[in-house]
Amino acid sequence: AARSASAAAAAGLVMTVSGVGHPYWAMVAAVVPFVRPDVHAQVARGLLRVGGTAVGVLVAAGLLALDLPPLGAIVALALLQVAVELVVMRHYGLALVLITPLALQAVALAHPEPVLDLLGARLLETAVGAAIGVLVALATRGRARRG
Repeated sequence: AARSASAAAAAGLVMTVSGVGHPYWAMVAAVVPFVRPDVHAQVARGLLRVGGTAVGVLVAAGLLALDLPPLGAIVALALLQVAVELVVMRHYGLALVLITPLALQAVALAHPEPVLDLLGARLLETAVGAAIGVLVALATRGRARRG
């Protein structure tokens, strides 16, 4: 718990200080490695988070380029949510490809902002958060085994 909390706090602090608008994305990404038991799996999970998010940002770019009316955006959100639920337990990377446009479409619907800013923030904050999580995992791996 301490490793997750410290990684999340560090990621949130870094992104808040940087002024990027969604520091919670970095905080969530920073915690992701700690769902795995060993450091190799933690590094792999962090990389999978970044890779799945990167592909998901491309999917989101296409979806957001459609500039759907609110009802169309809601239907897209519902379809994405169903797809996420169908794959999340079997393939985390594929789930991220779907979760990313789901999250970005929801943000765009609730609080419109320039699409490129939104896409860039998601990718940057996920990469920074995952990197911080992996660094904390690597730096504390011996302590975690003893604890």
